Amino acid sequence: MAQRIPSSMTAKQMQAWRERHAQSLTTGAEWLGISRRQFADYLAGTYPIPRTVALLCAAYDKLFVSAKARRAVPDSRGNPGTDLRPHMEKK
Repeated sequence: MAQRIPSSMTAKQMQAWRERHAQSLTTGAEWLGISRRQFADYLAGTYPIPRTVALLCAAYDKLFVSAKARRAVPDSRGNPGTDLRPHMEKK
């Protein structure tokens, strides 16, 4: 089933995205390749969120779910899946 590509994103949707991935302002901005101030402005609704940023959020969601699934599935030797996000703190 094809997934709908977002044409826009609201500040409320971006806030939900940030909370879903438990990101700080700094981390969220780094992952999106924007400044911390710009990220804060988008979250506050000060400026409209560009489609490119909405697409990055959608891509991150897709990769995050895929990576999470891979970590949960053991390989053929019974080893746990590979953690594809070594830069993140493990909880």
